[in-house]
Amino acid sequence: MRGLLEGVRMGLRISVLLRRNLQDMRNSHILLIRVRCDADRPIDLAQVMAEVDSVATGIGSVGRLSVHTKGILPMMLTDAEIKELVAQGLGSVKARPVEGVLTDGFASISAYCPKLETYLLTGDSKMNLQIAVRPDTNQTLTLVHVGTPIIMDGY
Repeated sequence: MRGLLEGVRMGLRISVLLRRNLQDMRNSHILLIRVRCDADRPIDLAQVMAEVDSVATGIGSVGRLSVHTKGILPMMLTDAEIKELVAQGLGSVKARPVEGVLTDGFASISAYCPKLETYLLTGDSKMNLQIAVRPDTNQTLTLVHVGTPIIMDGY
């Protein structure tokens, strides 16, 4: 079974995809809800999550919820600025780094935030937050991605 539904709601482009999980022998399905906002304004994430939850609940979905958001900074950051940005992001939610990479204008840091219920295990450590920062050299921008429990999309 596979289905795709797209529409616009609250000024956001919302795509809903339902497909069979081919890796699971129990005949389970994957529900992917992607919400996009390409405006130069912040979105009310709590309101978006409430909408997503109502859609998932309405069709009887149970399982894990992952969230990924992307932002754009209109400048290139130095390695020191990237390190500071990641530290500020983790500090703002009282998360502690678990593992990651910080090299040549790129960062991908996995962390654990006790405020978030869902987590994955990496070795013996819990992680439920990932921050990735990378340059977009074609446009002199910096892309910032945040996901929980991890970033599930390309970055």
